Amino acid sequence: MVPINELKPLGRETRQHPKSQIDKLAASLAEFGFVLPIVVDAVRQVVAGWALVLAAQLLGLVRVPVVTIVDLSEAQLRMLKLTLNRLAEDADWDVRALRLELTELLTIDPQVDLQLTGFSTGELDVAVSDSDDLELPPPEAGPAVTQPGDLWILGEHGAICADA
Repeated sequence: MVPINELKPLGRETRQHPKSQIDKLAASLAEFGFVLPIVVDAVRQVVAGWALVLAAQLLGLVRVPVVTIVDLSEAQLRMLKLTLNRLAEDADWDVRALRLELTELLTIDPQVDLQLTGFSTGELDVAVSDSDDLELPPPEAGPAVTQPGDLWILGEHGAICADA
């Protein structure tokens, strides 16, 4: 554990952390505590976890857990910082597995606050809903409205019914 006021950013802050994200992180820290340490270099520049530093400051924490990396050059540390931030963006959610996980959490504890996961209420509603419920039934077949040669004007665009 190190004093939070001794931590400083490494290089430029290339990620922007909106207040809503910091608030979510602070709520997570308040609920679960620090489960991942902040990664720093030998002079306590933050390689990974600057948003956690901001959330901890918001909560008034004076000491935070860190892991210190001492065997990388400054260039390697800055590359690592970018790498850790960028690679997380390449993952997608498995919506079926996410739905099952969230549903099971509600089964285990019906009072659980799923917003602590960082998802908004709208995102949670969509995630736990059965996608089949959201699909519209196919339209009933009826007489054709458009005939070959018809031109539909769509703002500055047009669509013509033709035979290709």
